Amino acid sequence: MGEKAGWSWRGKGLFFWIFLVGVALDLGSKAWAFHMEIPFSLGGPPVRWLLDHWLGLTHTQNPGAIWGIGGGMSGLLVVIRLVVLFFVLGFLLRMPRDRKLAHAALGLISAGAVGNLVDNLSNRAGGFTWNVAELLKSPGTVRDFIHVDLGFWPFHPWPDFNAADSMILIGVLLLVLFHPTQKKGSGKSPAASR
Repeated sequence: MGEKAGWSWRGKGLFFWIFLVGVALDLGSKAWAFHMEIPFSLGGPPVRWLLDHWLGLTHTQNPGAIWGIGGGMSGLLVVIRLVVLFFVLGFLLRMPRDRKLAHAALGLISAGAVGNLVDNLSNRAGGFTWNVAELLKSPGTVRDFIHVDLGFWPFHPWPDFNAADSMILIGVLLLVLFHPTQKKGSGKSPAASR
């Protein structure tokens, strides 16, 4: 039986482990990929192919969100990432300890948001800044490096992405597909009412 939700950090270790490992994985993989030499290409984007001609590494500076959505709105995306982190932490604090899958999903979402936010703060023309007004005027781009091209639409090619984007997507899918919802007015999850 689940415990009553309250404001508590107790039992949230899984969230923090996934968050810390996720941020390290994202920033480490970006550093590794962007230090790798990518061969020049005349017929398309330069790609270092890892698996045949469908998975490779590239260097892309993304001014938008996942898959380049919202390009040119980096300042707004910085604010959105901060707001998402605020809500995720609030949601986590109110969540019972036994909701481990949801803790893991929130850890993935938070790690992805922080990884891309670090890029926004540090990967900008003026260098690293904590000055919010300056950051909103001139936010940094996010480093994308995973290139997928399966040879058919919509994967010809798929927009470049990074580990943070993957963590956010997987975290959201876990929440949507597996997180139990409460029936209105019952105060119990569907599993508890059986």
